[in-house]
Amino acid sequence: MGEPAGISGEITLKSWLKLRNQYKSFSFFSICDPDYLRNSAKKLGIKDRVVIIDKPSSALQFFGKHLPVIPISLKERVVPGKINPANTISAINSLDQAFELVLQKEVDAIVTNPLNKKSLYDVGFKYPGHTEFIAAKCSKNKKKLLKPTMLIISPKISVAPVTIHLPLAKAIKAVSKNLIISTVRNAIDFLENSFGIKKPKIAIAGINPHAGENGNIGNEEKKIIIPAIKYLKKSQPHVDGPFASDSLFSKKNLNYYNLFVCMYHDQALIPVKTLDFYNGVNVTAGLPIIRTSPDHGTALDIAGKNIANESSLVNAIKIAAKIAILRRKKN
Repeated sequence: MGEPAGISGEITLKSWLKLRNQYKSFSFFSICDPDYLRNSAKKLGIKDRVVIIDKPSSALQFFGKHLPVIPISLKERVVPGKINPANTISAINSLDQAFELVLQKEVDAIVTNPLNKKSLYDVGFKYPGHTEFIAAKCSKNKKKLLKPTMLIISPKISVAPVTIHLPLAKAIKAVSKNLIISTVRNAIDFLENSFGIKKPKIAIAGINPHAGENGNIGNEEKKIIIPAIKYLKKSQPHVDGPFASDSLFSKKNLNYYNLFVCMYHDQALIPVKTLDFYNGVNVTAGLPIIRTSPDHGTALDIAGKNIANESSLVNAIKIAAKIAILRRKKN
């Protein structure tokens, strides 16, 4: 569902319009309030195209002509751009239901629409984002918490931040040798097994200006990042770095490396948003399920105006389907 007061309904319908002719390859459905989607459809000039289904397997039957919806009710009327905590709870329930379906293997993947973090915290949601929530759910019957990796995949650049939703001061302190190693391993495993890239080439960013300049501008490279790279190179010779982040994303490097591993959120996301703003897709690696999402927020400022760009969600759906199809072939 995503945040109802944002653009989720609009981009879901627009994505269905673009992808409905792909029904021979894959289909999708929305877990959402049908009336909310119908109202969104009316604003887009789409009539009688929302159909209620009671189980995922029914989606394919309707997908070519209707957007299939497993219903979940919103508590109150949606006002575009204005978050309502009562409806945020419905959005969380939608996410919970999607997770249960993928865990029970009734669906091959989940694609999550954007949520507003403040509204989540306001209703007692204890996770900083989808990634952490799904990791906790996947870890429920395991001895330790799974540590997933967030990848942002786009046609022009792909990145993986070592730390995610932390204040910058805390993010720098959270960077460790083990966390870098697990991030790179998760990323390589994903690129090899989900994208079919053999021996992917990985570039690792430094954390300080000029990658620390041999310890003259910070020692995180010497103490943490370089030891992690040396350890990784024993089994992954195509891992290079640390690179100064101001020159890391050169045209030459973009053409050579499959993925750039960065130390904190904005170091990774700024080049993606600059080079390929509308096409980035958030993919969660290191978990037993397939989960993708568009690489943007709720866009409350343009909600209800029918000007939202659906490209990122379209790509998120396509990538989820691509991964699922590849994994089915392997199994």
